[in-house]
Amino acid sequence: MRISNLTLEVLTNSTLFVGYSGNEPSSGYGPLQVLRLLRHPKQASDLASQFLAKHKLSGWTRSAMRVRVAQGEASRLLGHRRKAASQMREALEWALSTGHQSILLDARLFGARLARDEGDLSASCREANEGLRAASICGFGQFQIDFEILLSDLALREGEAERSIDLASAALRS
Repeated sequence: MRISNLTLEVLTNSTLFVGYSGNEPSSGYGPLQVLRLLRHPKQASDLASQFLAKHKLSGWTRSAMRVRVAQGEASRLLGHRRKAASQMREALEWALSTGHQSILLDARLFGARLARDEGDLSASCREANEGLRAASICGFGQFQIDFEILLSDLALREGEAERSIDLASAALRS
């Protein structure tokens, strides 16, 4: 299913996606929401490229890094793993240097998924466990659920059915 240009226009200009935090727009959420709500990586990637150019030009670094995370996840979903890794690394390094937790957690989540897709289950598990720990400490419930689901999937892939069930149950309770 293809998203119409009108649908994308409505999504990216709605109050759900465009707001302000200080002097910087929070519209960097637009590409992430297209991915999360509609699962259309190509459209999210195209949208992210448009947002990134404008946000970098305007000096909106935080928003640009949120868009970079969306680009990385879209690249991963499109099978462009090397590009995805580079985009995730840029956002992760920025988030670590600034302490921006939600971008850090998004980058960790998508990076863990990328490692899983590449078959590096131990790296994926390390990243997901670190993300789960941070999400729990910081009170980011939705991220906690996402990391528990990912860890459940990893446990199942490693043949640990009981642990997978425990993690999936924890996600349902969260």
